[in-house]
Amino acid sequence: MFRSHLIVSFFLLLLRQITFPRFGDFEKEIDKWSLPGARTLGDEKIISGLKEALIVGTENTVKRTGNTGGFLKNKGIKILLPEKLQSMGKTLRLAGFGPQIDELVVSMNRAAKKPAPLAKPIFKNAVTNMSFDEVKKIMVYLTWKRQGAKSE
Repeated sequence: MFRSHLIVSFFLLLLRQITFPRFGDFEKEIDKWSLPGARTLGDEKIISGLKEALIVGTENTVKRTGNTGGFLKNKGIKILLPEKLQSMGKTLRLAGFGPQIDELVVSMNRAAKKPAPLAKPIFKNAVTNMSFDEVKKIMVYLTWKRQGAKSE
């Protein structure tokens, strides 16, 4: 149980860092339908579209992070030495242990990619069973993020 919660928490953090083309398409569709005078989408269509976008986004995240270099090559999610070890890492590099420090970072990132495929069925199940209220909360969040991006 703890392991599945850990995986879900981890992927929620990744969702901020990885772009999903389908989310952009979904937001454009919502914008198009929300213009003055446009007919509105029904709740079921909105829910279905958002769920599809979340499932596609999860699949894309699993593909990207579950491959060699999935974490290491992505600056947004690359795992670095923990903050408390960074000063020691610098000292060890000066003492000639740079390759060992680099290998530690590589091994942490390789270890992080291993559970990525395990998240796919967990997220798919969560999205499939999402309630209307949960979908509304996601829509509010996406709207807030989009409006914040426009004002910056």
